[in-house]
Amino acid sequence: MSHAELMCETITDPLSGETSTSIGLSQKPRDVATWVREIGNWKAGAAEAAREQTENLHRLYPELAAGADVPHGPLGLLKLRFAESFAAWSIGLPDDDVVCRRRGSISVAGWSISYLFGSDEKGEYLDYYSQHRMTSDSHMRLYADGRVEGLPAMQDLRLCSEDPVEDERLKAEYFDHNHRIGEMLREKGF
Repeated sequence: MSHAELMCETITDPLSGETSTSIGLSQKPRDVATWVREIGNWKAGAAEAAREQTENLHRLYPELAAGADVPHGPLGLLKLRFAESFAAWSIGLPDDDVVCRRRGSISVAGWSISYLFGSDEKGEYLDYYSQHRMTSDSHMRLYADGRVEGLPAMQDLRLCSEDPVEDERLKAEYFDHNHRIGEMLREKGF
């Protein structure tokens, strides 16, 4: 039976001092020229993705393309933070829901997103819970002033152990956590 090893590579550009770290399954050692080429390809891909996300934000909120810092209307910074989270898919909050502070849901591009508005001692906020089959669930609170707080979400992966007693404990923790989160989400109406 063969075992794969997890490898962490950190490469420092000798000219700029910039570092790039990657984690993956080990393979035969690569030469420096290959590493430099891979870093360049990764940077080019990241720059292209950032450009596309900016274009998507500008399509959602044309005022941003015209130089505005935040979308027009109420809760502009909150709308921007939400749209930034889903910029790769051009997903933004419906304007009517923002104006009326109305709860809702969005199902597009494989995403299922439930949201509601509220307020607490820190100010007005939007809570949302997002699910997509290609990533872990996310539960976030976005405040009107732009602050973002992570909230508890369902765990999609469970720790395991070869020790049956330890594995049962880990299994119980996993199910207990997800049951508590499920109850909290039901109480919120998600």
